[in-house]
Amino acid sequence: MIDVTLRPMRVPDDYEAVARLMQTTADDLAQGDRQTPKADLPKVDEHGRICGFYRTRIVAVDLADRVVGYVASWRAPWAVPGTLGSHLVVDPNLRGQGIGTKLWEHLADWSEGLAAHVLYAEIAETDRAAVSFAQQHGFAVDRHLFQSRLELAAGAEVPFAESVERALTGGIRFVTGAAVWETVSQAALYELFALTCRDNPAMLTPPTFDEWQEAVRACPPQYLFLALDGGRPVGLTQQLPLEDGGLYNEYTGVDPAYRGRGIALALKVLLLAEAKRGGVTYLLTDNDAENHPMLAVNRKLGYAAAPGTYRMIKLLRQEVENETMFV
Repeated sequence: MIDVTLRPMRVPDDYEAVARLMQTTADDLAQGDRQTPKADLPKVDEHGRICGFYRTRIVAVDLADRVVGYVASWRAPWAVPGTLGSHLVVDPNLRGQGIGTKLWEHLADWSEGLAAHVLYAEIAETDRAAVSFAQQHGFAVDRHLFQSRLELAAGAEVPFAESVERALTGGIRFVTGAAVWETVSQAALYELFALTCRDNPAMLTPPTFDEWQEAVRACPPQYLFLALDGGRPVGLTQQLPLEDGGLYNEYTGVDPAYRGRGIALALKVLLLAEAKRGGVTYLLTDNDAENHPMLAVNRKLGYAAAPGTYRMIKLLRQEVENETMFV
């Protein structure tokens, strides 16, 4: 067994060591700190759930003060009240020696001190030892999240082009680019987004109007497609270019009242055609294993899934009803 002690992370001295454990860079950690708000004093909402921003970052060090483990927990201002995020990592060469347990004990004490209700963690599905460790400490798999990728072969025909014609025949029309903002108000578009994003099992709470507006305005006009029934917006897809020539699916959703009519497929086919015209080499999207309708569309188009992560959850206050947690 290795002899370790816990201490607060020292900024910026520990950036390099923590970055190695987290498989990131010291610059990324520093940038994240610059964008992090000042911590609040503990406070709760009308349901008794913690809100505001809090954070703890602790490192485990050996006798030479070398960082061999790290744990962080936080409550972001925009997250569901009562919830805390968490991340715990141990040097792969030193696992199984009690370091993770010591870090977990700090995390448990800190969460208890805040009277939090729910603790979340995201763990790579391929890291079976980490998943097992989390389960041993009371976590259960809540969601399986992963990315899917579609390679765009030069010269290949766009599949399922007939889906667009079927939607048009059914009374749906499509607009893109600047015409989107000339056709509907931002308020109406956000209303569609807020309605459809609730059906994404992985989304705990929708972004605010300002957050949504910033994201949708960052989308190049040619990669924004809107489906309408008359003047009513009923479907939307928006994509962001990636530095290596790919295109990332920022969001795709269809009004629940219009599902089953092939609108999501038609939107993605229109996007696919535009991407090929623009020389895009691949499409990338995030998936939730429980979002079966969108998974079916992606598989139909030929997206290939990659190993992802498990979102794991630990209930800290059993007496709280789930429906009060996520209002």
